[in-house]
Amino acid sequence: MKDLKNENKSTLTEAELDAMRRKLQDLETELKQLPEINASKIVGLHHRIEDGDYAMDPERIAEKLAKLEAELNRK
Repeated sequence: MKDLKNENKSTLTEAELDAMRRKLQDLETELKQLPEINASKIVGLHHRIEDGDYAMDPERIAEKLAKLEAELNRK
């Protein structure tokens, strides 16, 4: 009978594992830098939009989108 447990093992080198560890550490650092999400604020905003009580400023939205695009292009 075959030993399936050993047959399915991955054969990553130490260098590959180290690269994966570094990438995970980098991702963890990036994740910690993200702002916290205020769920109650999001729900409140959602209700205001649904009820038609939220006034949108198209110029401000366009400025924010342009700023975001510029930031993404720098990365």
